[in-house]
Amino acid sequence: MKIFRSIAGTLVLLTLCSLMSCTSSSKESNQSKARSSEPTPVAVAPAFTPPLKQSNPTLSAKSEPAAPPNPDEVQNAVSRIFDKVASAELSRKPAFMVGDFNGDGSEDLVVWIKPNEGQLGEINNELANWVLEDPKNVTPRKTKPPAAPTRVHAEKDEILLAVIHGADNQGWRNPEAKQTYLLKNDGATKITWQSLKDLQGTSDRQKLPLLRGDAINETINGKTGIIYWTGAKYAWHGTGSK
Repeated sequence: MKIFRSIAGTLVLLTLCSLMSCTSSSKESNQSKARSSEPTPVAVAPAFTPPLKQSNPTLSAKSEPAAPPNPDEVQNAVSRIFDKVASAELSRKPAFMVGDFNGDGSEDLVVWIKPNEGQLGEINNELANWVLEDPKNVTPRKTKPPAAPTRVHAEKDEILLAVIHGADNQGWRNPEAKQTYLLKNDGATKITWQSLKDLQGTSDRQKLPLLRGDAINETINGKTGIIYWTGAKYAWHGTGSK
C-alpha cells in the first residue's frame, strides 16, 4: 500500500510539473508571438532639406546717370517755371549745365534766362515763384550781424542765371521741381560746373566756405569765383584773379 501511495504521489507531482511547464512555455510562446506581431522599428531617414541657393551679394541699386539735357528739355523746364515771363538764353556757350548744387542728391539745372518783352515787372514781382537775389550781396558768415535785406531788381535786357532745384530721382526734369533761384550776374562770362569732390580736394580747400554741394565756377569782371549754396541762398566767393 505504501508503494502504491508513493507511486501515486509521484505521478501527481509529475502531472503538476508538466502542467506548470506547459503554462510557462505557453506564456513565452504568446509573448514571442506578441513581440513578433509588433512592427519592426525602421530607422527614420532625416528629412531632406534642399541647400539654400547661394546668391552673390548684389551691389546696392545705383541709379544710372541722367542723360545730358538737350535744348528742348531745358526750354520746357524754363517754361514750367516762368511760363511766358522769361525764356532760356541759348546763345551763350555753355547756355546751361547740371549738377547737385544744393547737395540734396537730386540733379539741378543752371540755365541763362532773359525776361520776355514787357515781363520785367513779373520778374521783379515779390510774389513770384522764384527768389531773385544777387549772390555778391549774400553774407553767410554768422559772425557778422545780419545785414538789412536789400530788395534786388533785375534790369531791362539783363541776362540772369536761374538755378532750378531738382526733385527725387527725376531731378530738374520732375514736373514738381519748381523751386528756383534767379541770380544777378552783372559782367559774368563763361560758367562751368565744379564738383564738390574736386573742390574739397584742392589745396585751397581751407580757404573755401562751408560747401554743401557742387558749385558754379565763373568769372565776373575779370575776377574768378564760385557761386555756392549756403543752405538758404546762393552766395559768391572769390577764388582769385583771371
